[in-house]
Amino acid sequence: MPTEIVAKDIADHQKLAWWRKRKQLNEQEMAKKLAVVFNQGQLIKSLRNATHIAIENLRESEELRKAVWLRERAGYRVYWEVGDWEQVERSVARLSAEHCSNIIRLYCAVVEQQKGDQAGEMMRLRRDFPQFDASGTTKAPAPKPDPAKGEKGVLWGDGKVGGGRLREPRQDDFSRAMDLRRKGYDMTDESLLGAIVKSQRGEALRLGGMAQFVMQNESTVLKLDRVFGLAAGADISGTTTDTLHFMNTFGLNCDPIFYLLPVATIVPECHHTLLEVALSLSLNRMVGSQTGVDYVVGLYSTLMPKQGQCLQQFDDARRQCLGIINDFEGQLHNRLMMMYYKQPGQSGGCFLFDKDLGSEDRKVWGLMCSADDNLLQAFRRATAWPTKAEVSERIRLYT
Repeated sequence: MPTEIVAKDIADHQKLAWWRKRKQLNEQEMAKKLAVVFNQGQLIKSLRNATHIAIENLRESEELRKAVWLRERAGYRVYWEVGDWEQVERSVARLSAEHCSNIIRLYCAVVEQQKGDQAGEMMRLRRDFPQFDASGTTKAPAPKPDPAKGEKGVLWGDGKVGGGRLREPRQDDFSRAMDLRRKGYDMTDESLLGAIVKSQRGEALRLGGMAQFVMQNESTVLKLDRVFGLAAGADISGTTTDTLHFMNTFGLNCDPIFYLLPVATIVPECHHTLLEVALSLSLNRMVGSQTGVDYVVGLYSTLMPKQGQCLQQFDDARRQCLGIINDFEGQLHNRLMMMYYKQPGQSGGCFLFDKDLGSEDRKVWGLMCSADDNLLQAFRRATAWPTKAEVSERIRLYT
C-alpha cells in the first residue's frame, strides 16, 4: 500500500514543491539526453535524409508552404539558428534532430491545411483528443478571448488571442506566459517553459508551445499533471501524431527506435511535456503507426517501443536510449506519487508508491497509471485540482 504524506505546515508544502520540481526537471533532462543520441550516427543521417525528401515534396505545395512558414516561423528553432527557408534548404546535411523536428511540424501543417477535416483519416492516427476536455465534446473548443483567465490561446500575436498575424516573440511575451502559469498551473521552474535559443543575431529567446499556450483549467491532461506532480504543457500532443505521420510517409518507421523521436525532440524543445507526448504514442499503439509504446506514468522503461523489426544499424543507439531511460527511471527524483489538493494551488499531500522491481506498489501503479483511455476518462470527471477523495478513489479501485 502507498504511504500517505500529509502537508501539515509550510515545511511539508515546501518539500512537496521540491519533489514536484525535481521530478519535472528529471523528465526534461532525460529527454535532452535522448536528443543527444538522436543527433549522432545513423539516427541523424536517417532523419536528415527523410527531411530532405520532405523538403523536396513541399515544393509541390510551394505557395501553401510559404504561407505556413511565414505565419509560424517565429516558433521554429531552425529559423532562428539556421536562417530563412532558402538557407534551411541549403543546410539539410547539417541540421540537428531538433531542426528536423521543426521541418516535420512544417510539413504536417501544410498537409493538414491541404486535407482539412480529412487529415486525421488520411493519417490513420487517433486524433480524437478533444473528447477528453471537460466539455466532453468531440470538437475542439474555440480559443477564448482572455488568456489571463487561464484559457488556451496564442500569446504571440498582434494583441489578439488565437487570431491575427504572428509576430516574432519578445521577452515580455515569455514573462506574461510565466505569470499565467504561476497563477493557473502551479509551475515550479521557469526553465520548463521554453527552449532557450540563441539566434544568429545573438539574442536569447524562449521558444516552444509551452511558452505560447496555456491549457483550459479543466483540461483532463492538466489534472493529470497536477496529480502526478508534472510540468504543465500544451495538452495532448498533436505534434506527436504529426511526427508519426511523417515517419510513416518517409520511412522513419523502418525501425521502432524512431518512435522515441517525439520524446527526444518535442519535449526538450518545450512544445509538449513527456506525458503529453507519451499519451499520443500510447493511444496510437494499436492503430495507424503501430508504435508499440504502452507508457506507464513515471516508468520510463515503458517508453521503449516493443513492435517492429529492429535493424542492426540502430542497435547501438537503442542500447544508449535504453540506458538513459533506465537511469532516469531509477533516479530518486522520479518519485511515483499521486498528489491531492485542499484548494486551487494548495497541495494537501500525496500518496507515495514504492517503485522497486517486484514490489506490490509497482504492480498496482503499472495497472492504475497506464497512459490510456481509462486514465483519461477517470480524471476527466475529477475537479480541476483533484481532491484527496478523488485520488483515493482511484487508488482504492486497484488495491
